[in-house]
Amino acid sequence: MGASKGNGQTHATGSVAETIAERIDRSDHDRHVMSETSNRQARSTDETLRPILLALCLSEDIKPPMCWKLAASAELWAAQPETTPQPRELGLTRQNLRRARALVERAPALARKCENDARQLGASIVTRIDPGYPARLLELAAPPSALVTWGDVSALSRRHSIAIVGPRAADPYALDVTRSFARDLAATGIVVVSGFARGVDACAHQAAVDAGGQTVAVLGAGIDVDYPRGQAELKRSIAETGCVVSEFPLGRTPKPWHFPVRNRIIAALAHSTLVVQATHRSGSLLTAGEALELGRDVWAIPGRITDRRSEGTNQLISDGAYVALSAPQLVEALRPGGALSVGPQEDSTSQPRDPLDSLTHPATSPLLRRLTNHEATAEELARLEGLDVSQVLAELLQLELEGRVQRHPNGLFAACSQL
Repeated sequence: MGASKGNGQTHATGSVAETIAERIDRSDHDRHVMSETSNRQARSTDETLRPILLALCLSEDIKPPMCWKLAASAELWAAQPETTPQPRELGLTRQNLRRARALVERAPALARKCENDARQLGASIVTRIDPGYPARLLELAAPPSALVTWGDVSALSRRHSIAIVGPRAADPYALDVTRSFARDLAATGIVVVSGFARGVDACAHQAAVDAGGQTVAVLGAGIDVDYPRGQAELKRSIAETGCVVSEFPLGRTPKPWHFPVRNRIIAALAHSTLVVQATHRSGSLLTAGEALELGRDVWAIPGRITDRRSEGTNQLISDGAYVALSAPQLVEALRPGGALSVGPQEDSTSQPRDPLDSLTHPATSPLLRRLTNHEATAEELARLEGLDVSQVLAELLQLELEGRVQRHPNGLFAACSQL
């Protein structure tokens, strides 16, 4: 009797264990199926979205601020029209949404041609949904939908990097300082990021290459365009060890507004920005302003107070930027736990202030005030405000992205309130 009872308990216990095991197996199987289904759906979505992002990058009918908005919401508007939210809900106009939808059917063919052309040049393309896309660019209010790259794409995501910027017409002092800083920083493994213009940019790239380090050149034109002329050899040298990158498609020639757009990428790719020399209207201050907006550290080389070429850098220092006196100082600051991990300016009231704040703050923008009264071109606004056209274009792009200003086909800008 005892033995029979014991065998029954053992049999019953074994049955329960087998049932539990079967349920666990089924649960694991169901989770695996759900995971595979989810992965297939994600791959399918990416395969649909990727050509659209490339097509937006190629489009000349849709202005950049609207392209960036379309890229951010592509997953919504690329669906069937009946399931798409209203344009206003996406921050889009009906006209631009209609143009974007017209790209959908042509997108796969456009994307294939774009990638084939890049491949023939030894270049590659990475979109914002690809694994190789630099995560730091996603911190921008308007990240590029795609990047054309030539060289080592991983250089765009290195742990330590610094942007070195300054004027095209740099004096010998600025070039000497640039060469010294870029060489020493690159030699320690820090990636030097700059804009490939003549002057300070080209000097920083060349010094990094000469030091055997990596440098990233962010262009204001297609990577295959010979601009600036005479720097093709430098471009090849950069691509051999670092990376040449542009959000503009192959063959796209430079336009004035390309450069302030490019500046935001320079600032976003780097952990810190070093301004070597700048007048009070320099485009380098735009890069510094972008860096501050992103919460990055800004450094400046001090200059003579009587030299107008140093007015911008001296003002940055006055406003709270860090004073750069040597490359080892920056190396120490960029290391984990370095000086800037705590920083000498912990109090929020002493943090670096954007010297262009009065220009770029929407509520106080003099450009927006002028456009509220009448339409104007970027050149007219620059003349009226006593600013460089590049500064005006950068501000107009920001206002356009925020939906406060609209650009007309004839080159005139107008405040949206009067449209």
